[in-house]
Amino acid sequence: MSGGSNPQAEGNTSLRQGGTMPDSDDSSEDFCLEEIFGATELRCSPTKQTRTLHREGGWSVTERRKGGVMTRWLVHEDAPSLDQSRVELSYDEGQGREVFNRRKLTALHLQAMAMVAALVPDGPPGGLPRICVLGGGGMVLPMALVEAHEELEVLVLEQDGIAINLAQRFFGLPSEPAGRLRVKEADGLAFITDGRLSGANALLIDVDFLRTSPPAAFLSPDLWRSAWRSLGTGGVIVLNALGASDQRLESLAELITSEYQGRRSELAVGVLEPSAELDKSASWTPFRPRPGLLVLGPLEHIGVLRGGDDLESAMNGRAHWAAALAAQAVRELLAGIGLLAKWRPIAPSGGPSGADEGRG
Repeated sequence: MSGGSNPQAEGNTSLRQGGTMPDSDDSSEDFCLEEIFGATELRCSPTKQTRTLHREGGWSVTERRKGGVMTRWLVHEDAPSLDQSRVELSYDEGQGREVFNRRKLTALHLQAMAMVAALVPDGPPGGLPRICVLGGGGMVLPMALVEAHEELEVLVLEQDGIAINLAQRFFGLPSEPAGRLRVKEADGLAFITDGRLSGANALLIDVDFLRTSPPAAFLSPDLWRSAWRSLGTGGVIVLNALGASDQRLESLAELITSEYQGRRSELAVGVLEPSAELDKSASWTPFRPRPGLLVLGPLEHIGVLRGGDDLESAMNGRAHWAAALAAQAVRELLAGIGLLAKWRPIAPSGGPSGADEGRG
């Protein structure tokens, strides 16, 4: 199952401000959209409605219209308070149908993932930049990334065939993804451990592993050794750390760092987490887990997550293609106030974290 985020935690699918779970459970006939990859200038009806479109294999697809915007999200019964994917749609009068807005990520943790991935330089000379996403869910992030960067290649590893089918039926994933977006129904951990991943610049793990006991394969040094071998010393690893304790994050950071094949002094290791002000006022519970992203990558690129002029310059420069997708995440990090607005370095034993102290 792909990684979730808590719409109740100051909202998201997000972790986005104002997100809520459906306030009704009106069933309806199955409703599918044609495969659409972008959106034009759109206007939509101001009516409000919430309905469940489909249930299958523990998954529910729900849709809500509010304030002139329609939102669709995917939830699994194992974590009913956590969205697995969320996307906005608007009615295009010219086409006479709802279309997906791929130019916007409503989930703050997905915005932050896009921001971090964009900080890594493009692929090797003659090659295309390539991102591997482990845990696709409704494929909202992969499709947004491909839409935002005209040369980017994205490989998605999703082991739940039902989730893939629902992404095709309800979230606009092409029935046979090809070209720059490829989706493999596979055990992502085994795929990476076995050395089948090659040539990636970034590994984005959006799987809900850290709130409970992670699988043994996730804690195997072989996994992270193979991951770094694929990424090289210039690559970046980003993990959804929703609900993870500090002890678990530090232990995992130590494990991943121990398999890094470059100089540890050149590796930035840290967590994007809530600002101190928000942490003091929020009540994190199993229903509203504390958000976070564990990030490991080259200091020369990832060090800008400390905020300030360097981050702003990077988002206007090499990472400009993701600036619109990650707009809210960037604003919060620059202001130092928000759900993922603080960079907290982690210093694994045997080497520095590769970053200054985070902002509080």
